[in-house]
Amino acid sequence: MNATTDGVRAEGLGVSFQGVRALDGVSLELHRGEILGLIGPNGAGKTTLVNVLSGYQPPSSGRIHVDGKDVTAWSPERRSRAGLVRTFQAVRLFGGLSVLDNIALGVLAGGGRRKAARAEAMDLLASIGLAQWAHHPAASMPYGAERRLGILRALATRPSYLLLDEPAAGLNDLETDELTEVLSRMPGDHGVGLLVIEHDMKLIMQVCHRIHVLDYGRTLSEGTPEQVRADPAVRNAYYGDAEERNHAQGN
Repeated sequence: MNATTDGVRAEGLGVSFQGVRALDGVSLELHRGEILGLIGPNGAGKTTLVNVLSGYQPPSSGRIHVDGKDVTAWSPERRSRAGLVRTFQAVRLFGGLSVLDNIALGVLAGGGRRKAARAEAMDLLASIGLAQWAHHPAASMPYGAERRLGILRALATRPSYLLLDEPAAGLNDLETDELTEVLSRMPGDHGVGLLVIEHDMKLIMQVCHRIHVLDYGRTLSEGTPEQVRADPAVRNAYYGDAEERNHAQGN
């Protein structure tokens, strides 16, 4: 790891549940302006890691720093105020409020001024092609748009780092392509660092600058999408020995 104090730095994170090691010495970094993918087979520890980073699960060992501050003992709310925000697999919108007001609440939560909140919210909606939904109830949106709205509401709080837990879950191919475009633009447009847990490998390979692979609670591989894709240990973790033999034989 580099010596800079900027970014989210996790060092040697461990979590045990009744003697089972869900995380075992995991270290990673996330910086503003980049997209880091977090992948691994089912049960690898991905959601546990995001829960630890965001403050919903205390680590058994290790430390977490955000821009040089040790936040290991901080609550999720305090981490959010420090710029570390997360989304959940289930979108938690205020269904009875308008789409615009859902985003305006995010702006206010991030310290935005009340008079400017709705204008800023409309600009954000326009930036991802949802302006036509502004005055509709959030509960009336189609599923794909609802997923993007949940991400946008988190972005409206002006985080420095945004942790996305399976943002493409349940999306069809067209909706996933729309989400891919939105995520790709976010670091450049907003200066935010994204950590993305996702099972959709096409999305991960298209949007991520780096990928961190977990398996059985440990770091299995880390690198660019090309490096991770070529790593035999990653292929074996996902597909098993048979796939690895086939690959080696050129089948």
